[in-house]
Amino acid sequence: MTVTQSNARQPFGGDLQVSDAIVEVPDLTKATAADLESIAEVLNRSGFVVIQHDDFPDDPAAQVLALGGFLGSTYEHNRADERGIVRMAPIDQSGVYLGATSKEHPLHTDGAYDDDPPPLLALQCVVPAKTGGLSTVASGAALYDYLNQRDPAALKALRDPQALHVSRADQHDTKAVFKVNGDRCHIVWRSDYTASFAADDDTQRAVKLVKEYLADEANVVQFLLEKNQIILLDNLALLHGRTSFDPGDERKLNRVNFLGDNPFCEERLVYGFAV
Repeated sequence: MTVTQSNARQPFGGDLQVSDAIVEVPDLTKATAADLESIAEVLNRSGFVVIQHDDFPDDPAAQVLALGGFLGSTYEHNRADERGIVRMAPIDQSGVYLGATSKEHPLHTDGAYDDDPPPLLALQCVVPAKTGGLSTVASGAALYDYLNQRDPAALKALRDPQALHVSRADQHDTKAVFKVNGDRCHIVWRSDYTASFAADDDTQRAVKLVKEYLADEANVVQFLLEKNQIILLDNLALLHGRTSFDPGDERKLNRVNFLGDNPFCEERLVYGFAV
Protein backbone atom coordinates (compact mmCIF):
# COMPACT_ATOMS: atom_id res chain seq x y z
CA MET A 1 0.00 0.00 0.00
CA THR A 2 1.37 3.43 -0.97
CA VAL A 3 -1.14 5.45 1.07
CA THR A 4 0.42 8.31 3.01
CA GLN A 5 -0.80 9.46 6.45
CA SER A 6 -4.21 7.79 6.01
CA ASN A 7 -3.50 4.96 8.43
CA ALA A 8 -3.84 7.63 11.13
CA ARG A 9 -7.43 8.49 10.16
CA GLN A 10 -8.82 10.48 13.05
CA PRO A 11 -12.14 9.94 14.86
CA PHE A 12 -14.59 12.82 14.56
CA GLY A 13 -17.74 14.15 16.18
CA GLY A 14 -20.66 16.32 15.18
CA ASP A 15 -18.49 19.44 14.95
CA LEU A 16 -16.67 18.22 11.84
CA GLN A 17 -17.01 20.84 9.09
CA VAL A 18 -18.53 19.27 5.98
CA SER A 19 -17.28 22.23 3.94
CA ASP A 20 -13.75 20.93 4.50
CA ALA A 21 -14.73 17.61 2.87
CA ILE A 22 -16.01 19.06 -0.44
CA VAL A 23 -14.07 18.44 -3.64
CA GLU A 24 -15.24 20.08 -6.88
CA VAL A 25 -15.03 17.98 -10.04
CA PRO A 26 -17.13 19.60 -12.80
CA ASP A 27 -17.51 16.40 -14.86
CA LEU A 28 -16.60 13.06 -13.29
CA THR A 29 -16.57 11.38 -16.69
CA LYS A 30 -13.52 13.57 -17.42
CA ALA A 31 -11.89 13.45 -13.98
CA THR A 32 -8.15 14.12 -14.04
CA ALA A 33 -5.43 12.40 -12.03
CA ALA A 34 -5.33 15.49 -9.81
CA ASP A 35 -9.10 15.21 -9.22
CA LEU A 36 -8.74 11.59 -8.15
CA GLU A 37 -5.88 12.42 -5.80
CA SER A 38 -7.99 15.14 -4.17
CA ILE A 39 -10.89 12.71 -3.70
CA ALA A 40 -8.61 10.04 -2.23
CA GLU A 41 -6.90 12.51 0.11
CA VAL A 42 -10.15 13.72 1.69
CA LEU A 43 -11.68 10.24 1.81
CA ASN A 44 -8.63 8.85 3.58
CA ARG A 45 -8.51 11.74 6.02
CA SER A 46 -12.07 11.65 7.38
CA GLY A 47 -13.68 8.57 5.84
CA PHE A 48 -15.96 10.52 3.51
CA VAL A 49 -15.80 13.11 0.76
CA VAL A 50 -18.54 15.23 -0.84
CA ILE A 51 -17.99 15.59 -4.58
CA GLN A 52 -19.61 18.61 -6.24
CA HIS A 53 -20.25 18.23 -9.98
CA ASP A 54 -22.00 20.32 -12.64
CA ASP A 55 -25.63 19.83 -13.61
CA PHE A 56 -26.29 17.10 -16.19
CA PRO A 57 -30.11 16.91 -16.34
CA ASP A 58 -30.25 14.36 -19.20
CA ASP A 59 -28.41 11.67 -17.24
CA PRO A 60 -27.18 12.70 -13.80
CA ALA A 61 -26.50 9.05 -12.92
CA ALA A 62 -23.63 9.00 -15.41
CA GLN A 63 -21.67 11.12 -12.92
CA VAL A 64 -21.91 8.67 -10.01
CA LEU A 65 -21.33 5.71 -12.32
CA ALA A 66 -18.15 7.38 -13.58
CA LEU A 67 -16.68 6.73 -10.13
CA GLY A 68 -16.50 3.08 -11.15
CA GLY A 69 -13.62 3.97 -13.45
CA PHE A 70 -11.37 4.13 -10.39
CA LEU A 71 -13.47 2.53 -7.60
CA GLY A 72 -14.07 -0.76 -9.39
CA SER A 73 -17.09 -3.02 -9.84
CA THR A 74 -20.55 -2.24 -8.53
CA TYR A 75 -22.08 -4.28 -5.72
CA GLU A 76 -25.01 -6.48 -6.74
CA HIS A 77 -27.82 -5.09 -4.57
CA ASN A 78 -31.19 -6.83 -4.98
CA ARG A 79 -32.88 -3.50 -5.78
CA ALA A 80 -30.26 -2.26 -8.23
CA ASP A 81 -31.12 -1.63 -11.88
CA GLU A 82 -29.13 -2.89 -14.86
CA ARG A 83 -26.54 -0.13 -14.31
CA GLY A 84 -26.01 -1.00 -10.65
CA ILE A 85 -28.00 1.96 -9.29
CA VAL A 86 -30.43 1.75 -6.39
CA ARG A 87 -33.00 4.56 -6.61
CA MET A 88 -33.55 6.16 -3.20
CA ALA A 89 -37.01 7.74 -3.25
CA PRO A 90 -40.24 7.44 -1.18
CA ILE A 91 -41.87 4.80 -3.39
CA ASP A 92 -42.84 2.24 -0.74
CA GLN A 93 -43.89 3.43 2.70
CA SER A 94 -44.20 -0.12 4.07
CA GLY A 95 -40.77 0.26 5.63
CA VAL A 96 -39.34 -3.06 4.41
CA TYR A 97 -36.56 -1.04 2.77
CA LEU A 98 -36.18 2.19 4.74
CA GLY A 99 -34.33 3.83 1.85
CA ALA A 100 -37.55 3.60 -0.18
CA THR A 101 -39.57 5.47 2.45
CA SER A 102 -39.64 8.97 3.90
CA LYS A 103 -39.13 7.60 7.42
CA GLU A 104 -35.99 8.16 9.42
CA HIS A 105 -33.21 5.84 8.31
CA PRO A 106 -31.16 5.18 11.49
CA LEU A 107 -27.40 5.17 11.33
CA HIS A 108 -26.14 1.92 9.83
CA THR A 109 -23.62 0.33 7.48
CA ASP A 110 -24.51 -1.19 4.12
CA GLY A 111 -24.31 -4.88 3.25
CA ALA A 112 -24.66 -6.17 6.80
CA TYR A 113 -26.21 -9.36 5.37
CA ASP A 114 -23.08 -10.22 3.38
CA ASP A 115 -19.94 -12.02 4.55
CA ASP A 116 -17.93 -9.18 2.99
CA PRO A 117 -19.87 -5.88 2.96
CA PRO A 118 -18.98 -3.48 0.12
CA PRO A 119 -16.23 -1.09 1.21
CA LEU A 120 -17.48 2.00 -0.60
CA LEU A 121 -20.83 3.78 -0.78
CA ALA A 122 -21.73 6.63 -3.13
CA LEU A 123 -24.99 8.57 -2.75
CA GLN A 124 -25.79 11.16 -5.42
CA CYS A 125 -28.45 13.79 -4.77
CA VAL A 126 -30.73 14.38 -7.76
CA VAL A 127 -33.54 16.15 -5.88
CA PRO A 128 -33.06 17.19 -2.23
CA ALA A 129 -35.92 17.17 0.26
CA LYS A 130 -37.62 20.53 0.80
CA THR A 131 -37.60 19.99 4.57
CA GLY A 132 -35.78 17.27 6.49
CA GLY A 133 -34.03 14.44 4.68
CA LEU A 134 -30.66 15.43 6.15
CA SER A 135 -27.72 13.07 5.72
CA THR A 136 -26.17 11.77 8.95
CA VAL A 137 -22.67 10.37 9.41
CA ALA A 138 -20.88 9.00 12.49
CA SER A 139 -17.32 7.82 13.03
CA GLY A 140 -16.81 4.15 13.84
CA ALA A 141 -13.40 5.00 15.31
CA ALA A 142 -14.91 7.53 17.70
CA LEU A 143 -17.57 5.02 18.74
CA TYR A 144 -14.92 2.34 19.32
CA ASP A 145 -12.89 4.74 21.50
CA TYR A 146 -16.00 5.71 23.46
CA LEU A 147 -16.84 2.09 24.27
CA ASN A 148 -13.24 1.30 25.13
CA GLN A 149 -13.17 4.14 27.63
CA ARG A 150 -16.62 3.55 29.11
CA ASP A 151 -16.87 -0.24 29.24
CA PRO A 152 -14.09 -2.44 27.79
CA ALA A 153 -16.08 -5.62 28.50
CA ALA A 154 -18.96 -4.28 26.43
CA LEU A 155 -16.59 -3.46 23.56
CA LYS A 156 -15.14 -6.96 23.74
CA ALA A 157 -18.66 -8.42 23.47
CA LEU A 158 -19.24 -6.53 20.21
CA ARG A 159 -16.05 -8.07 18.80
CA ASP A 160 -17.56 -11.53 19.23
CA PRO A 161 -18.60 -13.10 15.87
CA GLN A 162 -22.02 -13.96 17.37
CA ALA A 163 -22.78 -10.41 18.55
CA LEU A 164 -25.11 -9.24 15.75
CA HIS A 165 -27.70 -11.14 13.74
CA VAL A 166 -29.41 -9.51 10.75
CA SER A 167 -32.36 -10.88 8.84
CA ARG A 168 -34.45 -9.40 6.02
CA ALA A 169 -36.45 -11.39 3.45
CA ASP A 170 -34.11 -14.20 2.38
CA GLN A 171 -30.95 -12.44 3.65
CA HIS A 172 -29.47 -13.59 6.98
CA ASP A 173 -26.09 -13.35 8.66
CA THR A 174 -24.43 -13.33 12.08
CA LYS A 175 -21.22 -11.42 12.73
CA ALA A 176 -19.19 -9.13 14.97
CA VAL A 177 -20.02 -5.43 15.16
CA PHE A 178 -16.29 -4.64 15.31
CA LYS A 179 -14.09 -6.99 13.28
CA VAL A 180 -10.41 -6.53 14.06
CA ASN A 181 -7.73 -7.73 11.67
CA GLY A 182 -4.23 -6.81 12.75
CA ASP A 183 -4.16 -3.09 13.46
CA ARG A 184 -7.31 -2.32 11.44
CA CYS A 185 -10.95 -2.53 12.45
CA HIS A 186 -14.12 -2.70 10.33
CA ILE A 187 -17.56 -1.87 11.70
CA VAL A 188 -20.95 -3.40 10.83
CA TRP A 189 -24.06 -1.94 12.45
CA ARG A 190 -27.82 -2.01 12.17
CA SER A 191 -30.34 -1.32 14.92
CA ASP A 192 -33.63 -1.36 13.02
CA TYR A 193 -36.22 -4.15 12.75
CA THR A 194 -33.73 -6.34 10.85
CA ALA A 195 -31.24 -6.58 13.73
CA SER A 196 -31.02 -8.59 16.92
CA PHE A 197 -28.14 -9.03 19.34
CA ALA A 198 -26.68 -11.70 21.59
CA ALA A 199 -28.59 -11.94 24.87
CA ASP A 200 -25.65 -11.88 27.31
CA ASP A 201 -25.34 -8.93 29.69
CA ASP A 202 -22.14 -7.52 28.17
CA THR A 203 -23.62 -7.39 24.65
CA GLN A 204 -26.91 -5.90 25.82
CA ARG A 205 -25.03 -3.27 27.80
CA ALA A 206 -22.89 -2.53 24.75
CA VAL A 207 -25.93 -2.09 22.48
CA LYS A 208 -27.44 0.36 24.95
CA LEU A 209 -24.21 2.37 25.03
CA VAL A 210 -24.00 2.45 21.21
CA LYS A 211 -27.58 3.65 20.88
CA GLU A 212 -27.02 6.35 23.51
CA TYR A 213 -23.86 7.47 21.72
CA LEU A 214 -25.54 7.67 18.30
CA ALA A 215 -28.56 9.50 19.75
CA ASP A 216 -26.31 12.33 20.95
CA GLU A 217 -26.12 15.05 18.28
CA ALA A 218 -22.62 15.93 19.50
CA ASN A 219 -21.41 12.66 17.96
CA VAL A 220 -23.18 12.82 14.59
CA VAL A 221 -22.49 15.01 11.55
CA GLN A 222 -25.78 16.19 10.02
CA PHE A 223 -26.07 18.12 6.75
CA LEU A 224 -28.13 18.55 3.60
CA LEU A 225 -26.68 16.75 0.60
CA GLU A 226 -27.51 19.17 -2.20
CA LYS A 227 -28.39 18.61 -5.84
CA ASN A 228 -25.36 17.57 -7.91
CA GLN A 229 -23.44 16.44 -4.84
CA ILE A 230 -22.19 12.90 -4.20
CA ILE A 231 -21.16 11.68 -0.79
CA LEU A 232 -18.58 8.92 -1.11
CA LEU A 233 -17.77 7.15 2.14
CA ASP A 234 -15.87 4.24 3.63
CA ASN A 235 -18.63 1.80 4.54
CA LEU A 236 -16.23 -0.14 6.77
CA ALA A 237 -15.35 2.88 8.91
CA LEU A 238 -18.45 5.08 9.09
CA LEU A 239 -22.14 4.77 9.84
CA HIS A 240 -24.59 6.72 7.69
CA GLY A 241 -28.31 7.46 7.66
CA ARG A 242 -30.78 10.31 7.19
CA THR A 243 -33.53 12.14 8.98
CA SER A 244 -37.19 11.78 8.02
CA PHE A 245 -38.94 14.04 5.53
CA ASP A 246 -42.46 14.74 4.27
CA PRO A 247 -43.99 11.64 2.59
CA GLY A 248 -45.16 13.85 -0.28
CA ASP A 249 -41.68 15.21 -0.91
CA GLU A 250 -39.89 14.38 -4.17
CA ARG A 251 -36.45 13.62 -2.67
CA LYS A 252 -34.40 11.42 -5.05
CA LEU A 253 -30.93 9.97 -4.67
CA ASN A 254 -28.89 7.49 -6.68
CA ARG A 255 -27.00 4.93 -4.62
CA VAL A 256 -24.09 2.81 -5.86
CA ASN A 257 -21.82 0.60 -3.78
CA PHE A 258 -18.35 -0.10 -5.16
CA LEU A 259 -16.11 -3.06 -4.43
CA GLY A 260 -12.76 -1.27 -4.66
CA ASP A 261 -11.38 -4.06 -6.85
CA ASN A 262 -8.92 -2.12 -8.95
CA PRO A 263 -5.33 -0.81 -8.64
CA PHE A 264 -6.30 2.76 -7.71
CA CYS A 265 -8.16 1.60 -4.60
CA GLU A 266 -5.46 -0.89 -3.67
CA GLU A 267 -2.74 1.75 -3.94
CA ARG A 268 -4.49 4.89 -2.69
CA LEU A 269 -7.30 3.96 -0.30
CA VAL A 270 -7.38 2.50 3.18
CA TYR A 271 -10.53 1.11 4.82
CA GLY A 272 -11.72 0.96 8.38
CA PHE A 273 -9.73 2.58 11.18
CA ALA A 274 -6.64 1.90 13.26
CA VAL A 275 -6.92 0.22 16.67
